[in-house]
Amino acid sequence: WGIEALSQREKALLCLLADICDHNLGLAFEMHFSMARANDVPLMAIKEVIFHAAPEAGYTNALPALVRFKELCKAHHLEEDIEEPAAQKSAVGSIPAEDLKRLDPRFEEAWRTGVTQQWLRPNLTLQERAILSIAAAVSNQTLGSPFKHFVAVALRQGVSTDRIGAAISFMSEFGFGKAWQGLEALRSILPNERHQAA
Repeated sequence: WGIEALSQREKALLCLLADICDHNLGLAFEMHFSMARANDVPLMAIKEVIFHAAPEAGYTNALPALVRFKELCKAHHLEEDIEEPAAQKSAVGSIPAEDLKRLDPRFEEAWRTGVTQQWLRPNLTLQERAILSIAAAVSNQTLGSPFKHFVAVALRQGVSTDRIGAAISFMSEFGFGKAWQGLEALRSILPNERHQAA
């Protein structure tokens, strides 16, 4: 938690993302929910982490997380915001469509549709979404093409290499081995960069 390159909001969002990916919806999720609220993270932003995590963590994991979110809101007498901010004006950016088309055209079409809808949603910034997607890849150890894609997206959205490295290092809270693998994967993509969690 001493990593200065990340805000307290970002750390709370990363914790919630990790809980969803790791199926930790008990005490850990409740603690991180409370931590997010203590750092002035709106309920709709917490809820949006669940929606954003769904494609990477699996929709079957996101559904119980959403149920748990509703339970915690009820237990703490919290009401979700009725009005949502306007949707993002720009989506994730270019998608490696040709690579996916060569693998499976139908998969490419489904992936393109899902990702476009996901990244146009409100309540999280594009930088936050990029960092969360990188963290999900580290949590799930999908460190090939998906990881490379989201690192490229993060860089396009103005996330520095130090902040990317810091987000990966922060994921050591949920497994040092996973974070180690993530940092090695980042180094292979950006071999001339030094990534510090400072």
